[in-house]
Amino acid sequence: MDDDLNLFLKQYRSNVVGEAALRMTSVDNLPDDVLRLILLFCIDPHSLCAHRLSSYTTAIRLVSRLWDMIVTSSPRLWSHIHIAFNESKTPVPPLTTLSHWIALSAEVSLSIELSLSHEGRDDETRFIRSLDILSTAIHRWHSLRLHLSIRSSESISNAIQKYDLARAAELDFANVTLRCAKTDKMDQIIRKLSLAPSLRHLRWAPCNIRCAYAMTSDFPLERLASLYLGFYVLPFAIDVLRKCTSAEHITLYFPQPGVEHFVPATTEPIYLHNLRVIEIVVMELDSPFLTLLHAPRLSVLCVNYTDFFGHGSPPASSPLPAKLKEVLKRCPSLQVLIINSLPYTEISTVIRAPELQNLRVLEIIYPDPDKFKDLETALVEEDRKRTAAAASSEVVVDADTSNATAHASPRASKAPEAQKNKKNIQCKPLLDGALLIGWTDPEWDEEFFYIPDSPSVRMCGRTMEWWRIISKYEKKV
Repeated sequence: MDDDLNLFLKQYRSNVVGEAALRMTSVDNLPDDVLRLILLFCIDPHSLCAHRLSSYTTAIRLVSRLWDMIVTSSPRLWSHIHIAFNESKTPVPPLTTLSHWIALSAEVSLSIELSLSHEGRDDETRFIRSLDILSTAIHRWHSLRLHLSIRSSESISNAIQKYDLARAAELDFANVTLRCAKTDKMDQIIRKLSLAPSLRHLRWAPCNIRCAYAMTSDFPLERLASLYLGFYVLPFAIDVLRKCTSAEHITLYFPQPGVEHFVPATTEPIYLHNLRVIEIVVMELDSPFLTLLHAPRLSVLCVNYTDFFGHGSPPASSPLPAKLKEVLKRCPSLQVLIINSLPYTEISTVIRAPELQNLRVLEIIYPDPDKFKDLETALVEEDRKRTAAAASSEVVVDADTSNATAHASPRASKAPEAQKNKKNIQCKPLLDGALLIGWTDPEWDEEFFYIPDSPSVRMCGRTMEWWRIISKYEKKV
């Protein structure tokens, strides 16, 4: 399906139910296969769970008898299951509804997300019973996300170990996300997952020493295509990353200050020859992982600084600008660099760094919109001074010759190259109020359409949108 039709359907799906109330006759006159296609596009293929159980799919069944008939005969519309326990906005459906949901999904692969955000014995019991019902279709599990609370994680991890995850892997058990605050028995689940031969994408947070040791000793990390890890202890993180030789996308999250700031036991480089995208969320920008990383095919690098409360407030100082030159030497294919919350005084230095001028996209995100005018004025003034200095050095007159022969200085000989690589630096506000400073390749800029929903997803969203554009252009070559 071409991009224009895809965009049309994305725009149409947000209003399809509301429009139906006004133009029911015309909608009901659509051929069944066309209406089914439109409804299927209401599920975002890039999202694990685009809707919540008993909300979207069950709601559109009420529009008309025709819609009810089409929805109940479209198994793909029942392939995404998201239940949030102990959450007032999305009441937990009866277990009979869950059984009915599984029946309607026929033999379609299931994407499952279960969240238990608070403590509560009743919710924990229903959580485990829901897992038991879902396990009747374990051979169809494609994606699994579990978000667990502190006290519930132990009993639920015991329940998970009952399931034959290796059996699920015989089909397409491809994605796993596990989040829990208590990780006493999570290492046992890691060992269970190692039996799933089709597992290619893993998200694991937090990852403690026991989990990291289980991953390095029992888990076939070399077959993962993408990995998200939240570490409390970094030495084992380095060992885990060394084995991710096939990974194309890695996200590292260090949730405590000082976790990523340590002296590695060895300075042996980390060679990741297939790595294309890496995101690092840190509380200290002096990450040893960047010091050791060798990724010749890396295209997108995102460094996201955050404070203890998860806000992107800039640090007082940063060692990152001084390290960028070495990073680029070890990642010669880098095309997109995104940095969040760089110190204000260092923004100009990074933007003017000669080693960054060959990047197609440079984005420095600064959270203080009040600095907009000051920063814009400073960049314009610096440009004026640089232009004047370059003009005065283009020609040096030799006063010792009678003919006053003019010749170009070494700086003048590099002027055409510098002019060629000169970037159109822009400073513009984002929707959430932060500033975006840097430049974008004009050809790529036309392709970019990501709109951030909130600051918490801004970095990841921009990173993956640039990666989508790079992938698109690589396919054309």
